[in-house]
Amino acid sequence: MKIQNNNNPIYKNPNFSGFLDNKKVLKGLEYIADHSATFIAGTELAGALLLRPVSISLTPKTKKENKKWAISKSVASGVINFALVKTLATPIENAIKKISAQPEKFLSKKSIKNLKGNSTKLAESNNFKFLAHSFKIGTNILASFPKTLLTVGLMTIVADKILNKKQENKASNTPNFKGKLTDTLSKKIAKVFDKKGLQDFSKKVSDKNFDDLLLYAKDTLLTTLFSIETLKNKKIEKKNKKPLIINSVVSTGLAIISSMTIEKVLDKPIQKSINNFKQKHLNDAKLHKYVEGLNLARSTFILAIIYYGIIPIISTFAGEKLSKEK
Repeated sequence: MKIQNNNNPIYKNPNFSGFLDNKKVLKGLEYIADHSATFIAGTELAGALLLRPVSISLTPKTKKENKKWAISKSVASGVINFALVKTLATPIENAIKKISAQPEKFLSKKSIKNLKGNSTKLAESNNFKFLAHSFKIGTNILASFPKTLLTVGLMTIVADKILNKKQENKASNTPNFKGKLTDTLSKKIAKVFDKKGLQDFSKKVSDKNFDDLLLYAKDTLLTTLFSIETLKNKKIEKKNKKPLIINSVVSTGLAIISSMTIEKVLDKPIQKSINNFKQKHLNDAKLHKYVEGLNLARSTFILAIIYYGIIPIISTFAGEKLSKEK
């Protein structure tokens, strides 16, 4: 996703209504902006446990065995992703939030001035937002390999112990992992932000799609690792591996293409709506939080419907047809 700025809002979507003026809704948008990783992971968990399994089940002309493994992969991936976010991303997310609230405590005066640019506050600076967002994505990329290993392992358990016995899936009770915000973590992250070269780089790319490329790279890496681990896994029959891998590759490819397309299609139509929202809350000190949360929420929900509701039908069907021996 792009880093939001006043001149070029991201993931702009039409049809804003008066309910956005509600104080509770605005508070929710602020929470989403401050806890983006948790919000996205929660939405993905719901999609992986509920929406995607239903879509896969509705896929026509597909063997039950292939549907079973596709659903197992969805459940395992959703649970593992949420657990990793709660253990890894959330503490980092909170540490960056603390740097944003008390920059003088963690960053040098020179770094604050350099990152702030023309913005009134560091938290409103696109340069700082870019570094913060990229740091979170980078953490997720580093966690890709263990996530894949855990997903493939849990996937076989779900398939063998749950779906095979036709038991009702009650996997919503995920572990409650809690990460405490510490000054130590904030200081370590601040040391990275203090690097002049990184600050200069953020100025050049903070208003571009560079972090989109990081997200696409992460998805591509996860799919590649998943395919490799699936091939190596002895608990998955050979006949089930090919459709499962094709399903994953097609799903990732369509997700990336649809993400890029939606952004282009919705960019211009929403410009007026975003500006109107800004004008209504122009004097609110938290405006930048509201807009950031609004864009994130709308884009996350739209992409979740496509990724977990529509694409699974296409990718599962493709996995079935393309894996057949000619």
